[in-house]
Amino acid sequence: MNASAGKLSFTRAHLYEALLVLAFLLLCGFDLWHHAMWRDEMQPWVYARDSASIPEMFRNMRYETHPRLWYVILWGVARFAHNPVAAQITHLIVVGSAIALFVRYCPVAFYLKALITFGYYFVYEWGAITRNYSLGALLCFVFCILFPRRDKGYLGLAVILFLITQANLYAAALAASLGGLLMLEACLNPEVRSRAAAHKVDAALSFVLLYGGVLRSFQMAVTQPDAGIVNFVPGVTVGDRLAHAFAAAWDGFVPFPEPSLLGAWGWGMTGHTVFGPPAIHAILGAILLTLTTTFFWRSRLILLAYLGGTGVFLLLAFIKADTYARQAGYFYLWLLVCLWLAHYFPVSSASRQSASKPEKKRRSNARDVKPVGAAGRPFGLARKQTLLLCSILAVHIFDTVFLSIAGYYYNYSCGKAAALYLEQHDLTKLPIFGYPDYTAMLVSGYADVPIYYPDTHRWGSFLIENNKRRCNWTPNQIMDAINDFAAQGHRDFVVLLSRPFMFQREGQVFEPEQLGNLHRLASFYPCMVGDEIYWIYRYTAAP
Repeated sequence: MNASAGKLSFTRAHLYEALLVLAFLLLCGFDLWHHAMWRDEMQPWVYARDSASIPEMFRNMRYETHPRLWYVILWGVARFAHNPVAAQITHLIVVGSAIALFVRYCPVAFYLKALITFGYYFVYEWGAITRNYSLGALLCFVFCILFPRRDKGYLGLAVILFLITQANLYAAALAASLGGLLMLEACLNPEVRSRAAAHKVDAALSFVLLYGGVLRSFQMAVTQPDAGIVNFVPGVTVGDRLAHAFAAAWDGFVPFPEPSLLGAWGWGMTGHTVFGPPAIHAILGAILLTLTTTFFWRSRLILLAYLGGTGVFLLLAFIKADTYARQAGYFYLWLLVCLWLAHYFPVSSASRQSASKPEKKRRSNARDVKPVGAAGRPFGLARKQTLLLCSILAVHIFDTVFLSIAGYYYNYSCGKAAALYLEQHDLTKLPIFGYPDYTAMLVSGYADVPIYYPDTHRWGSFLIENNKRRCNWTPNQIMDAINDFAAQGHRDFVVLLSRPFMFQREGQVFEPEQLGNLHRLASFYPCMVGDEIYWIYRYTAAP
């Protein structure tokens, strides 16, 4: 009878987990279906789609500052499909796999799994938005699952860590921190140190593989001398950088949406206008980091690892000085990873002795999880710590609801709508003149057609982000470029702009329907990414 009840309970647990993952896939898939990709999502896809080989793709993206793993995956997908929806489906598989592994294997209470699953990052920032950040989360969860097998050797874990370093720059910082955890354990545990010494070749290869990947990731993050965009912002004072670093921690844990979301996206979820000046933001970030540190007071090894990893993220945010929510979320991901790994270690003896009797009677949220290693109490959060974590997750749930509703009613970008208009009106067969290139590229990606970029005098799809690009032409300069394009023998073509031609007459500003040989066909605005709006003209030369 007891065995039957245990089997029934086990079956129900798996059923609940499967339903949770299914619900996540439905919600994230719904958001993806209504999400129009913006330029940072489309750029990797057009690199992959329009490069004949991986080496050619690497040459084309020489000004890109991201590691290449996501691009290689998309290159493989693009050999079978040219529609950018394929990239979104691939991303849904990645983030869905991450959530499935988390729900199945992470040793925390089911209600925490549910709150984390439906939080802002996994549903929207790393879910609906098709970027390389969920790939880092997936690989981190794979590492956490394989972590108990480290006694058989480090090389397998090192391969996973190397792949993490090639997901994105912040994932590389997280992988370096996980490598630090492994070395820290070897330093503090004589048994582990002896095992590592007995397999010196394995340990040395693992070290080179991991930190070689970290160095390569950071090397790619340094922009080329002739690049048009600088990845690490220069000219920022030390005080401002320090404030930004701690503000990034707050953004990572508590990513409130801007109230003016539809007026100007403002590059993500910052909440600056909600909580006052950036200095207040930084103070809140420092307080929150201090509070999350208390989660690990009873597990010395994980405490040291969490402090070290947090320091790495703060240093990276300090250097970059332009961290966005999608990147700052790795502060939050590092907390989740440390909470997971802490369950593999017993509470340290010093902490057990100092714990009060009521605390000793409390059990972990995951009561059936036993620590790996020496005997001791399972790791668990105190009531106040659990309340703090749930408060953070409640904000994430609010973000998910807010942005899922906003994404249903409002375009994230107007690039998809502009491309659809061109296809429906059979205009993709005409030459297309597009300025600026970073908005025109979206239409090229969706419509699968080359576009002429006048500032670099080339036909193409993906961007070549060197310092030859000029994205701030005046209306007169744009008109001159259109006339030059017509003078090359193009008598009937489409003009794709991110702003209209405007004139002033008798104190009033107006947009003409016709301007010489230009006839306005359609316009598409507004959107959450405020500058990805479009005006479509047709240039028809007089007979």
